Amino acid sequence: ELSMGRVKRVIRFLEHVRENQWYTLFPACGTDKPGQTAKPTMRMDAYSDSNWANCRKTRKSTSAGVIQIAGCTLYDYSRTQGFQADASGVAEWYAVVTVTAEALSLKGLLERYGLKVHLVVHTDSSSAKALGHRIGVGKLRSLETKTLWCQAKRAAGEYVLSKIAGKINPPDLGTKAYTGEPLNENIERVGCQRFNQVMKPVCGIAATSSNELNGAHIKNAVAEAIRDLFLKGLGR
Repeated sequence: ELSMGRVKRVIRFLEHVRENQWYTLFPACGTDKPGQTAKPTMRMDAYSDSNWANCRKTRKSTSAGVIQIAGCTLYDYSRTQGFQADASGVAEWYAVVTVTAEALSLKGLLERYGLKVHLVVHTDSSSAKALGHRIGVGKLRSLETKTLWCQAKRAAGEYVLSKIAGKINPPDLGTKAYTGEPLNENIERVGCQRFNQVMKPVCGIAATSSNELNGAHIKNAVAEAIRDLFLKGLGR
């Protein structure tokens, strides 16, 4: 019964996002000085957000992050924080630390291929930004000292910490529940749009026009695909 409920939830999700497609913008690369040959320069934007103490059982917070280059999403996530934050500003700081670690990893990978990357980390929290621009814990004695490396990296110039408005912060989608037009706006911010195009076959489901796809057709098609995959797993 629990497994069937999960299958129905997946089908409802697929029915809602059947016209969603990812799009990619190719970033333009420049040089440091006109007339000189230099490594291509790219700007990488890493956005962070958190939902303080949203887990009712453990009271741990959720961190969400989106890493983009020229509007193209390279990586995104939403995960539970490992520490219990005693304030919303601390939870936001932990979210900044997490997205910075992920972005620096991607930055290092791109630089190994000869690209020069300028990293900008965005947060919608003034408290988290203030924490990032200081050295040490200050008056926050409960702050995990293992996160202070992020302050040192900023001081060394490896990234820039910037403030962004919460309403246009892309990872807001990973920490809050949205419906209707706000949901569509947040989906577009992470590089996903809806198109009325011919759908490609998935799991043996024949491609057809999106106008011909109604709820019953999608449910039946996905149910048949899941059944076929289940029988193949049993060797039948």
